[in-house]
Amino acid sequence: MHIVYSATFPQFDAALNAAKPCARSGEKGRIDASLFPGCTVPSLVIINEILADPASGLTGDANGDGVRNFSDDEFVEIMNNTGGALDMSGWTLSDGFSLRHTFPAGTVVDNLCAIVIFGGGTPTGIFGFATVQTASSGALGLNNGGDTITLNDGSSDVTILIYGSEGGDDQSLTRDADITGPEPLIQHSTATGPGGALFSPGTQIDGSLFPGCPALLEIFEIQGTGEASPFEGQLVTTESNIVTAVGPDGFFMQTPPARSDMDPLTSEGIFVFTGGVPGVAAGDEVTVTGAVMEFFGLTEISNGPTITINSSGNTLPPVVQFDATTPAPNAPMLPPELERYEGMLVEVIDGLANGPTDRFGDTPVVATASRAFREPGVEFPGLPGLPVWDANQEVFEIDAGRLGLPNVDDIIAGSKVTATGGLGFSFGDYQIWPTSLTVSNAPT
Repeated sequence: MHIVYSATFPQFDAALNAAKPCARSGEKGRIDASLFPGCTVPSLVIINEILADPASGLTGDANGDGVRNFSDDEFVEIMNNTGGALDMSGWTLSDGFSLRHTFPAGTVVDNLCAIVIFGGGTPTGIFGFATVQTASSGALGLNNGGDTITLNDGSSDVTILIYGSEGGDDQSLTRDADITGPEPLIQHSTATGPGGALFSPGTQIDGSLFPGCPALLEIFEIQGTGEASPFEGQLVTTESNIVTAVGPDGFFMQTPPARSDMDPLTSEGIFVFTGGVPGVAAGDEVTVTGAVMEFFGLTEISNGPTITINSSGNTLPPVVQFDATTPAPNAPMLPPELERYEGMLVEVIDGLANGPTDRFGDTPVVATASRAFREPGVEFPGLPGLPVWDANQEVFEIDAGRLGLPNVDDIIAGSKVTATGGLGFSFGDYQIWPTSLTVSNAPT
């Protein structure tokens, strides 16, 4: 493989200078800094997988449009390993015969994510949340018996891949392992962990996501129906949600009602941890990309999230009203009753302080006129033959200053409390982090 690096990409020059000495020469290159023949430097933009010969029948339907087509289902998968987002606007992809695809303006691929170019058709599917395009010329024209694929940045060749007759065997050719595997590429079925698959456009060989491809999800999908997110540790993007409450180190956002999944077990809200003043306001519609984390039980998007404000002044979603039936006083323990509201905008009107404010500033509250007391039994899951205590799931806390409200005096047990805010979780307790708070302390 011959690689020519663009002078407009200093990352390539850095990779060249840091390359290991060639085994044949014992040096990195000639006096003029050019490489000895046969000596190569790993590219930072990688042709990771190609399909020149789709199998017959729907087995070869790589683009997922329900039709196997010898041309449309061909693809080239390119990985960005530069260390940052890569703007490929105006780049070109050619085979040994002609230019086959020009990347349109706005083509940006995240670091450690992929872009897949199909020959044509209507690509249908997720494809690992990679960017997907179809050849601008109408075909990729990859020869089954061998071809040369060239990626050019508009001024010089970035990477060139050459394959031979091994590409004509009803399956893709891939690096093994993904990204770092050597050339020549090998047949997909002989790689590590394909599980019988003949190709994997947009994903790793085993079908898993590339680490830099953010999953495009709704908040209720991120939250799931359990205590922890099914996407914990993964990079996600969630689009066009409404900011409901803002604090000094993050904010709550929520799915607009029109996009709700209407599932009572999934929350429509989530906390975005920014680590500093987030620069958004209640009513902003935002798109957020970041890592899903479980911070001591609080599902949040964090790890330096990217936040785009799409519009401002939007109507906030309706609040979840806490009352005598919400949260339910006799709910099942799994998942906890309040988990379904975590991250959402909630309100309690004339709630009752179930106890005094503790030394951390947290006050236990119920949304009823009577305080809750510990019932008999062993805490869930209990012991055989004994009653099970439900842990008083109707009790929640209010952390008065969590989002920056002025400090209030300690609240006395029996006081009336009215609060609106996002429902957070801290030190094992669900808490309203209020944006407004009114307290009528009980007489002492």
